[in-house]
Amino acid sequence: MTADKRIYVGGLFPDAQKSDLTERFAKFGEVKDVAVKVKSSGAGAASNTFAYVTLHTSEEKLQKCFSLYNKTKWKGSELKLELAKESFLHRLMKERQSLETMPDSTPEKQVELSSSEKSVVGREFTVTGAAPGTPVPGKHNWVVGKYGRVLPIVHMKDQRKRQISLKASSLFSLVSLIMACLKGSLLIVD
Repeated sequence: MTADKRIYVGGLFPDAQKSDLTERFAKFGEVKDVAVKVKSSGAGAASNTFAYVTLHTSEEKLQKCFSLYNKTKWKGSELKLELAKESFLHRLMKERQSLETMPDSTPEKQVELSSSEKSVVGREFTVTGAAPGTPVPGKHNWVVGKYGRVLPIVHMKDQRKRQISLKASSLFSLVSLIMACLKGSLLIVD
């Protein structure tokens, strides 16, 4: 079975060209795309040259390619081959195409909840579309956090009796604040 495989080719010589890589990998399948990348040092000289080669090939040919080229010398440089993840742009394009082919209206499934489940579901744990720091309507000393989570504001005093207001970013930070209060290093005031 043939499929597109993306290969990371590291350790290339500084003047590597797409045509060189296309010619070198063509015997293992159809070369769909070659992207040569050059990392330069702070002085501007090329310090690391690598490439991503997308190859339409079978598993057997891919294994043969890896066994033949991995850790071999090519024009003075030792090649390093690894199987790479799919390109982000290619993945994004496929996702957008799949969204275009999906029907616009999907019927939503109605689920009956018990009264105890309704009390839990009715609570607001996240607020969408609000800027961080926005007070939560109907909740005293609660604000919207960075990721839309509803967080409590904890008012505290240190040992010198200076007031400190903190937003607990998670349950862990809230528990650690309470533990600090129990140890006597902080006092909570309302």
